[in-house]
Order: sequence, then structure tokens, then C-alpha cells
Amino acid sequence: EGVHSGVRHTHAVSGLAESDRFSSFLSVGEDGCIRGLHYLDGGRVLTPFNTHISLTCLDMRDNVAATGSVSGSIDVWHVTGTGVDPKAKLHLKDSRTSIHSVALHEDQNWLAAADSDGNVKLWDLRAPAKPMLTQSFHASNVWEVQWSKLNDMSYLFSAGLDGNVFAHSFERQHCAGEFAPHRDLTSADRLVSFHMGINSIAISERYRLLCGAADNETLITRALV
Repeated sequence: EGVHSGVRHTHAVSGLAESDRFSSFLSVGEDGCIRGLHYLDGGRVLTPFNTHISLTCLDMRDNVAATGSVSGSIDVWHVTGTGVDPKAKLHLKDSRTSIHSVALHEDQNWLAAADSDGNVKLWDLRAPAKPMLTQSFHASNVWEVQWSKLNDMSYLFSAGLDGNVFAHSFERQHCAGEFAPHRDLTSADRLVSFHMGINSIAISERYRLLCGAADNETLITRALV
């Protein structure tokens, strides 16, 4: 309780993520801190790290964490048994506006990020000099990006203030065991078009369903075929 509170102010928690493999939770907040808890070791609190910039989002895969900030920067961190390594593994900067969501691919060295300019950018963390893909299908803020795998396809979903949910598909290359774009990188499928903003999405890979939460408390479902 109050882990992102200062002496004079209470700061919002802006991101929460968990790693089954390392039995740990991480949280980030507007206070700029990355905090964590090892929940199978007596609830041991990890050493906090202050980035000194307001953080907006978080994702975690195994011992790798990614954070976005109000300044448009993205950092990729190595998580140890005591906390986040203070020296960022990677520092990505290609946006002038706030990053709303980050998503690490489950088994590729890819990171997707969404910003308030309506952009969705895909980074190959092995070649981080610039994004490998930039999509600008949304008219304004993109609130969330999320990966999902269905059969031999991997999908990147994005949801935004314009009420749209888009999906970009990648298919597994059997000779290399990696994913590549299913079609031209400049194309995407519009799965949902709603008259109010879509704030969050969830995907059921087992039942092949997408659910979106809208501004007017509506839940929207869409079958993924």
C-alpha cells in the first residue's frame, strides 16, 4: 500500500506486470519508480529504482521488463533477483509524445509501443537504432497494444481513442522458426470500429475471441477467425 507515494503527494500506479518464471511482480508509477515483489520468497520486496521521469506503462517477459514514459522514451531492463538493473539494457527514443502501452513478444525479440500521436511502432531489440515498423492507422491516442498467437500466426492488436481495433498479422517461417509479416507492412485489418474510444483489450487464444472495453462502459466482443 502506498508504494508509489511521496512525502507530499500520492502518485498513480501506471503499470503492473508479472513473471511466472521468476515469481515476481513489478509496478511503475507517475513518481518514476520501478518497484517489485518476489511473491514466493516470503513476499520479499525488491530494491526500488527511480528513473526520475514519470512512467506510463510496463510489460514483462521472464527477466526482461519494458517501460514507457511521458517523454516518449522506452527503456528495456534486465530484472535480477534483487530488482531492476539500474543500467538499462536498451534505451529507445523515437516519439515526441507520451507512450501509452508497451508489449514484449512472447518468443521473438520484438517490442511494440503505442503513443498519443496515433502511432504503433514495432522494434527489433537486436537492431534498436530505429523501429522496424511504424503504423499510423489510428486517428489519435492508441491506448493499448497486445500480442497474441493463434496457430502459426502471431498478431499485434492495437486499440485507440478513435474506437478502432486493428490487427497486424505475422506468420511463422518454418525454415527459420521466426515470424515475418503476413502481408505488406503498411496494411492491417480493422477488427472493431466503435463510436467511442476503446480503452483496453483482452484476447482469449483458446476461444479465439477479442474483447474491448469502451468509454461508455460497453464491452465489445469479436470472433477471431
